[in-house]
Amino acid sequence: MRGILKSIASTDMDFNQLDAFLTAQTKNQGGITSDQAAVISKFRKSHKTKIRESLMNQSHWDNGLRGLSWRVDAKSQSSHSSQIHTPVAIIELEFGKSGQQFPHLGLCQSGPLSCWKKPQRKASNLRYEK
Repeated sequence: MRGILKSIASTDMDFNQLDAFLTAQTKNQGGITSDQAAVISKFRKSHKTKIRESLMNQSHWDNGLRGLSWRVDAKSQSSHSSQIHTPVAIIELEFGKSGQQFPHLGLCQSGPLSCWKKPQRKASNLRYEK
């Protein structure tokens, strides 16, 4: 059920697509019942705008760049000894309005796109870490 609701919310279906999707889900083994489909459809039709606004607010960062810092370091540890003491560029971007805490994005570059880091959520910050 949760997967069905996520699919409906994330794809921003129109009402015809929603009805077709829910009808298909009622025919799937272990899918939803016709009553559940009717309730989901009625709820979606009456709250589509609110659902979309909520999803946009949850997924949208403020579009202002509040700060930028960078430095060049030398690697002190590596799985390959040949990479020790090679230069590494570290860049941190801070998004949002001044006075408010918004996500940070940190990037590391040491060679041709060799160490772009994976995201890891921490409280109200988003940092890219390996």
